[in-house]
Order: sequence, then C-alpha cells, then structure tokens
Amino acid sequence: MKIYKAKEFHTGDDFSSAWDNEKSFLVLPDKYSGKESFISDFCDDLAEVYRINHFALLTSGSSGQPKIILAQKKRAEELTRIIHSKQNLERIQTAFIVLPLHYCYSFVNQLLWAKLFSRKVHISSGFSRMELLKEELKTSQESMICLVGNQVSLLIDYASGPFSGVKCVNFAGGPFPKMHFEKVKSIFPQAQIYNNYGCTEAMPRLTIRHCISAEGSESIGPPLLGVDLRTDEEGRLIFKSDYSAVALYENKEFKIFGNEWIPTGDIANSSGDQLWNIVGRSNEVFKRQGEKIGLNLILEEVKGSWKGEAAFYMEGESDHILLLSPLPTEQEYRAILKSLRSKFSRAHWPVRLESAKNLRYLENGKIDKIRLSSIEGKKVLWKQPTLE
Repeated sequence: MKIYKAKEFHTGDDFSSAWDNEKSFLVLPDKYSGKESFISDFCDDLAEVYRINHFALLTSGSSGQPKIILAQKKRAEELTRIIHSKQNLERIQTAFIVLPLHYCYSFVNQLLWAKLFSRKVHISSGFSRMELLKEELKTSQESMICLVGNQVSLLIDYASGPFSGVKCVNFAGGPFPKMHFEKVKSIFPQAQIYNNYGCTEAMPRLTIRHCISAEGSESIGPPLLGVDLRTDEEGRLIFKSDYSAVALYENKEFKIFGNEWIPTGDIANSSGDQLWNIVGRSNEVFKRQGEKIGLNLILEEVKGSWKGEAAFYMEGESDHILLLSPLPTEQEYRAILKSLRSKFSRAHWPVRLESAKNLRYLENGKIDKIRLSSIEGKKVLWKQPTLE
C-alpha cells in the first residue's frame, strides 16, 4: 500500500494521481510521531480485497488514540456528489482548506469535491499564522471553508472580517457554535452556513442542516439519501449508510463493517420523523445525584456568558470539572456561575471551575479532552461546596 504524508496532497495533481491509481493508499499527518509498527502492521494485515480502489486515513477522533479508517473510493465519490447537491455548491469555485488534509472532513468534503467538480484548491496558512490567514480570506472569491466550532473564537479575536468572498461555511467535528452564530454571520456575511453531522466511520457525513439562525441548532436535520438513523435502547444514536467506511483498524485489529448498525458515539432524542437532537457524547452523558447530565448542554449555556475556550474533563465517573482559557475576570466567572445556577439544578454544576493559559488540542482542531487534566499551572477559581 502506498503511504503519503498529507503535505504531498497540497497540489491537486498529487491528489488526483493517487486517487486515479487503482492501488489503495494511506494518508498520514504531515508530522506523524506514532509508532511505525502500527502503520506497518496495518499494511501487512490488510486483506487483498482492500488493496484495490480503497483509501485509508489515520485519525484519533475524539479519543486521542490512533486508529485507521478504511474506505472505498466509489462510496466517497457518491457521498461527495450528494453533499454537492445538498449544499448547492455549483456556485463555489474554490475549496479553501484550513483543516489538516488527513482529517476526513477536509479530505472528502473539500479535496475530493474539488477533484470531482474541477474546482480550485487553496491550502491556507492555517490558524497558526493568523495575519496571513486573514489576508488570504480577504482575497478569496466564491470559496467554501470548513471549520470546527473551537476555531470560531480565534476568528472573532484575530480575524473578524468581513470576508465577503466566502460563500459557504461548513461546521463539523463537534458541536455547532450556536452561541456565536450571529458573529459568524458578520464575519462571513455572504455565506450560507451549514451544520454537518457525522463521524469518521460515516466517512464522514450523515446529515446536513442549512442554518439561517441559531434557533434549533441542536437539531441535526434529517439523514441524507442512503443513510438511516435510529437510537438503541440506551438512547445511543446509531446509523447505517451506503457511504460508510468499510473497516476500522484499532489496537492492531480490524473491525469490518457489514450490514450492522454503527454507533455514532452520541446520545440523541427524537424530535420528529427522522429528526434528531443531540444530547451529548455517549461518554459525556451520565447520572449524578440521580439526575441525567449532558455536558455539551451545560457547555452551550456557559458559552452564552464566556467568549473564550471552555471544556469539561472528568474525575471519577460523575465529577465534572469546567476548564476555561484564558483566565477570566472575576466578573466573567461569576456570570458563568450565575447562568449555571439559573438554568441547572445543583447536581449539574461543575465540581470545580478552573482556568489555564491554553487548552490542549488534537491535530484535527478538536480539544484533547484526555490530556486536559494533566495541564500544568491550572488555577482553581471556584469549588462547589461538598454535597451532603
């Protein structure tokens, strides 16, 4: 199997050559610091049927643990065409890429889309070089950009726009930035904004919702053509898709996806015929003091009072700590506590409110929740009184 670093796809010709070759290939991050044996074991163990007309991406999802997702080229092309139609992308001329190219969303939704529909690809400077990124966005015309919600605060603070040449803004890879919707509209005043829901195993899209306001943003919209969604007996959202990955390689084992229902990793409630509201990640919904806790719902409330970064990490099975970055003023953190008290019962309150200079992030732009507890120099702002 041919192995590429993502930077080798920074020009469309390099990507087209790999895609058009019937031999399957694997894409790694520009800087891969993992064990080489993990990659070589995957290549050695890959069944012959997958060595033709397939591709694989190294990912960590939200777990931080390395895994490789294996997909069929034909399925990815079919999904890309459905995305094109659903988002009316005929008017878009350039895929403006800020996410890593080995990230499933930018790979399928932008790089593959640009190839199939003969569009331009612009690999931007990214968020590590904000001044240059801002200049690139100013000059971009008839473009589509794909973001994760955590990047919105950076745009607000360092690149407020307006960037009128961006005509389509896609959010994926985490909760939709509901609290910042109006600011996003002012930064990209000519853009249609979409909430894209899915997971890596979906490669990566299950639903697409056109958002014209912040209202109802908890709804992910109906499934795409060829996708079925339902919840199991524990409320976990599961799916079947004509475009899903064919296998997942993790812990030196292949999980082959057949006709079974695949977990999305989320808890959801039905809001109508084939409509779903996301409650939170399966590992972030739990009971405390006999009450059901959904950390993403609490986080949404927090972001109404706080413009910085915020994330939860756990101590034990039911103690959640809210970590803010950067250090809030006393007025700001008291406003956060006030909003929590007015909205949630005592069992929902975080055990502690902490701050850190910076949070930790995965390469795909998501917060690295596993490593939050080990950040050095955290400051405790407030502790909940001991519950009796």
